[in-house]
Amino acid sequence: MADVTPLLNTGSSKNRVDIVFVAEGYTAAERAKFLADAQKFLDNMLGDSNAKLNAPFSPYKNLFNASAIFVASAQSGTDQPNQNISVNTYFDASQHLSDGRLLYGDISKVTSYVNSAVASDAHELVVVLVNTALYGGAGGSIAWASAGNISSAEVVLHEIGHSFAGLQDEYVDTANASNYPLTDPGFLASPHVTDSLSRIPWSAWLGFQDGDLGVVGTYQGGYYRSTGIWRATQDSKMNHLGVAFSAPEKEAFALKYYAAIGDYLDLYSSIPGIYQPSVPDANLLAYTWKIAGNTVNTTDKLYFDAYGSGAYKAGASLSLTTIDNTGYIRKNLNTTQQTETTTLDKTIINVSGASSSLNANNTIYQFDGSNNTIGLSAPQSVRYDYIDGGAGTDTLVIGAKLGTGGGSYFVWEIGNNTMLLGNQNAAYWAAHNVEKIQFTDYIVNTTVYDNAHTIKTTELKALEELYVAYFNRVPDADGLDYWINQFKGGMSFKQIGDAFFLAAAQYPAQTGYSASLSNTDFINIIYKNAMGRADGADAAGLKYWLNELDTGIQSRGSMVSAVLAGARAFTGDATWGWVVNLLDNKIKVANQFAVEWGLNFLTPEASITNGIAIASAVTATDISAAITLVGIYDGQIQFA
Repeated sequence: MADVTPLLNTGSSKNRVDIVFVAEGYTAAERAKFLADAQKFLDNMLGDSNAKLNAPFSPYKNLFNASAIFVASAQSGTDQPNQNISVNTYFDASQHLSDGRLLYGDISKVTSYVNSAVASDAHELVVVLVNTALYGGAGGSIAWASAGNISSAEVVLHEIGHSFAGLQDEYVDTANASNYPLTDPGFLASPHVTDSLSRIPWSAWLGFQDGDLGVVGTYQGGYYRSTGIWRATQDSKMNHLGVAFSAPEKEAFALKYYAAIGDYLDLYSSIPGIYQPSVPDANLLAYTWKIAGNTVNTTDKLYFDAYGSGAYKAGASLSLTTIDNTGYIRKNLNTTQQTETTTLDKTIINVSGASSSLNANNTIYQFDGSNNTIGLSAPQSVRYDYIDGGAGTDTLVIGAKLGTGGGSYFVWEIGNNTMLLGNQNAAYWAAHNVEKIQFTDYIVNTTVYDNAHTIKTTELKALEELYVAYFNRVPDADGLDYWINQFKGGMSFKQIGDAFFLAAAQYPAQTGYSASLSNTDFINIIYKNAMGRADGADAAGLKYWLNELDTGIQSRGSMVSAVLAGARAFTGDATWGWVVNLLDNKIKVANQFAVEWGLNFLTPEASITNGIAIASAVTATDISAAITLVGIYDGQIQFA
């Protein structure tokens, strides 16, 4: 049985480009060395850190699989006829030409071995790594390269240009030119060299500024000849190592990728009304969705909300057309285009009444315009439903926990006022025009994120700071949403600050505030919360603010804003700079909790008590303990 080691697996070989590295001149004891060499070459080919030299491999890296076939040789190295050195290796690799730079072995033997070692659709690109430090390589149907030479990584890319993309050498070698006639089919099909200015295969690229290679044009010299041949750019990897492939050369690679992967597009739906394209890499493509032949605009590449688009009609056709959108392809771009078509097959169920429970799977529910409470008490058994809350303020109640210790549900907005709900592996429900999603531990406000982004960042931060200053707590999303609307409606920060005190006095057990709270006690609380002063205000500060409040110069609301501004004055201060850092960190957590995650606890009392506990876990240097206390992981809740 062949010794095959997977190096990279991004999907099924039937719609991937499979790279196979084959060992030549490695003894049985050098197996680990070969695998390390193969991984090194793969990283060089596909790694983003080498993108300037390896493009278009790294941009299309998700189209590739890779494996390494180890074949033990009796001896280590390669034949060097010029030095009268003969080595017993499995594929009989040897140096050729006077300088030895042409390095290859028994191509048919390699082909036969690879065909028997891996599936027929799993070896589109074969590279034989020869265990030598000597410079050399070769193209053809298989790429050969020395594994130990400093230039070998570039040699591999150059030789793959020959073996995979049909590229030709651009350097001049008049002594070798006669071996490569201009009637050769490979030359005539070349995308980047020509023997006639009336036949320019790269005409679509003329005038393009090709990075360091300059402007794409017609430059004389190439295919081993100094005259009578024209190339696309002044230089390229097919001329010299250590430079990029030219735009026409990159295009040739990209077109070969698509030819190799074949039928790359599939379309499926687990939730009626929501459709997902299955492609090797969503970021490579442009998407055109049509319902009943009419184009529907969307920006999400992972999901298409057919129902939320407003064009959903049971029985209508739905089609998706994809095409390469990288900019690497101009000629024959249409060959990258694929289309899948299906039928919208679910009838919409209309539901009336303010309170309902879901009890069916694979259903589209459309609720009336009242403030609906929609129950989902058995989330483990009732799944794959699309829920349209309609007008009003609607709440979807899910009988499961959102935070740590629960089923790790996620909430993910895909546009059109639609949220997907499920776990890390799959989406189970779509909630459209549903303003609140209630779990057993949290309520998610699905509108606060967008509302918060209708005011300036500094204004939002000022509102969040009031929660910290008054209560040393993170805000609940509903409360913050309310005050955002009040601010947009014309309330000043002073008025909002005064209103905060009146609201706080309604929950004396949780906030420590009451209608009879003295100015002295109020000042001390604000200093503790906003300034991080465990003992409250210093004597001078207390005296100053008592005078301001007692004489009516400041209201309690305006005093809080002034104290916060005073805290900001310590930015960068060697002694008191921590005050600003602590305040900033509390605001980071507050914004994450209420805006980025849209969270509320189930009752006002719980919001105050738990919000205080979360803020109290923040330090001037760290917020991780507070985030852990919330129990929501990164990416679990995402708003568009």
